Amino acid sequence: MNSSVLILVLIAAAIIFIVIKFARIYTISVSDFKSLFIGMNDDKLRDVTVEGPNHTIFKYQIYPVESIECYDKKDNHKILKNGPGVEVRFTDLSSKKTLFYFDSIRIQGSILTGSNSRYLDSYRKTIDLNKISKIEVRNIKKGFRYASNPFN
Repeated sequence: MNSSVLILVLIAAAIIFIVIKFARIYTISVSDFKSLFIGMNDDKLRDVTVEGPNHTIFKYQIYPVESIECYDKKDNHKILKNGPGVEVRFTDLSSKKTLFYFDSIRIQGSILTGSNSRYLDSYRKTIDLNKISKIEVRNIKKGFRYASNPFN
């Protein structure tokens, strides 16, 4: 690998690290999080196409939750627009953390299922919302975008 390519790779890696490391983190209560999904069921799912890094195309279904009302570390109200780069980190009562993409989440009662990978969406995990002590939300973008607005 020649030195100019190596420098570009290092710069790209540094930018990705900075974006991920310093993405603003917001919190939402478990009850407010559950209320985002009231009335949602499989009939409400919408087909979306997401363009990822290197123009990779992903097709899947999402609930029509356009935004997430949350709070910053100073308890200021924030409305975070939903998008394919929004991640949700759940901390359970034993301090175990689970990370999902917000738009991959499905809820039935208190059981939540989601995925933390765009490339391996078949790898889904299930958690019990009744055992969650903290929910954090952030938009790290990662180069993913909806090809068209799924909320129209």
